[in-house]
Amino acid sequence: MVEVGRSLQEIITSTPGISSIFITDRDGVPIASSGTETRSRQALVQSYQMTMEPASKLDMGPQKYAFFYYDQRQVAVITVHPMVIFIVASPDTNSGVLMSMGERMEPLLQQLEKIIGDLP
Repeated sequence: MVEVGRSLQEIITSTPGISSIFITDRDGVPIASSGTETRSRQALVQSYQMTMEPASKLDMGPQKYAFFYYDQRQVAVITVHPMVIFIVASPDTNSGVLMSMGERMEPLLQQLEKIIGDLP
């Protein structure tokens, strides 16, 4: 998992504005993270889950992206089944760049899926 953390840190340092990335399973259980620790991580996960539950009733297909904007930061949430990526960034970070992180992280997510699949 050290390699995963290192890969996440490389993404953070190479993308201006991103302060942290954390990955959970669909139930919100932390899988990997790097960057500045967000004290409100669990609250972010719970808020996202509460928001997406009614959104799933819109009959528009599975949700892929969600963006939450605050005074001091924005949070991009990317769903790549069976994982959810949370990217915490400054409010002026380009949202399109954040959306592209799902594709950029695909090899890492495949590696995580293998590791998680091997756990008892």
